[in-house]
Amino acid sequence: MKSDANVVLLDDMGGMLGPLTRRLTDKDVLVAVTFSPYAPETSELIRQSYDKGTRIIGITDNQKESQGSKMEVCFEVQEGEIMGFRSLSSSIYLAQTLAVSYMCRERGE
Repeated sequence: MKSDANVVLLDDMGGMLGPLTRRLTDKDVLVAVTFSPYAPETSELIRQSYDKGTRIIGITDNQKESQGSKMEVCFEVQEGEIMGFRSLSSSIYLAQTLAVSYMCRERGE
């Protein structure tokens, strides 16, 4: 299944988070994944996106964290953790499910 949607991974590799964030508009949707301890870069991205009117879907371990009120939809996920490392398998599965659901809706299925 393929989609014509323009999808961009936002991360700070090569210092590109700022330039990519500036391109967000109120026609975009940001899927933000953030877990405790919350990265300041992700919190700033959520704040900037919210200020631009970008709709935000959150995947997090605590809906009541400081950025939760800025998210249009927020999924609370409890990931398995061993010695400080999270598996993130539930979050990845959720993100894939959201993407496939969007593509099905886009195709009218």
